[in-house]
Amino acid sequence: MGGTEPGAPPTAAAGGFGALVPILLLLTVTSGCVDAAAFLGLGRVFVANMTGNLLFLGFAVAGAPVVSAAGSATSLASFLVGAFVIGRATVRARPVPHVLVRNFTAVQAGLLAGATGLARATHVAGAAPGAFAVISLLALAMGVQVGGVQRLAVPGLTRTTVVTSTLTTLALSLFVPGRPGAPTERLLFSAAALFLGALAGAFLWLRAGIVAPLLLTLALVVGASVWAAVAGPTGSP
Repeated sequence: MGGTEPGAPPTAAAGGFGALVPILLLLTVTSGCVDAAAFLGLGRVFVANMTGNLLFLGFAVAGAPVVSAAGSATSLASFLVGAFVIGRATVRARPVPHVLVRNFTAVQAGLLAGATGLARATHVAGAAPGAFAVISLLALAMGVQVGGVQRLAVPGLTRTTVVTSTLTTLALSLFVPGRPGAPTERLLFSAAALFLGALAGAFLWLRAGIVAPLLLTLALVVGASVWAAVAGPTGSP
């Protein structure tokens, strides 16, 4: 991943982001979808939303029997490794935005493919021992995604896994006159994308088990990677 300005986040020429915006919205859909699969099919654990896992760890330490401390800890540790890896890979120079997206989604797709194949081969369900390997691969993939997205620094789309800050910024932009922030429609689309991903993931899990939402997540990430590969230097063809 090449560039010229060490430590600086990549920006598109003339302030435009081209295809980066819909690509990041597509990745936000994948976050909702994969978390639905993990939470419903792997023993009440998140692989994209680490805030939820920290809360679950607190519940487990307090003695709540409804969550898996091991699953949440596995996911959290794997996510951090993924984010660390992408951070180390891009720390020395400013990556070209579409190249960065192409690269980290390609890595993410490989990890998702491994998780999907393992889930299908082992018929993993709930908090079974084989679930931890699937959780680890999925969380690694999402850590890579979030680390890459953070480096892009597209206003309103710096988070593709949680929307608390997005909704807060949206409320401020709507109700606080003169409050600077990201474009309102981008914030709305981000929240809607996460919701739609969760809806699709839960729908598929209820009807076909965990492999179906993982396959959809993989297909969407591959689509995002291909889209970025054919995009121009600023994220637009």
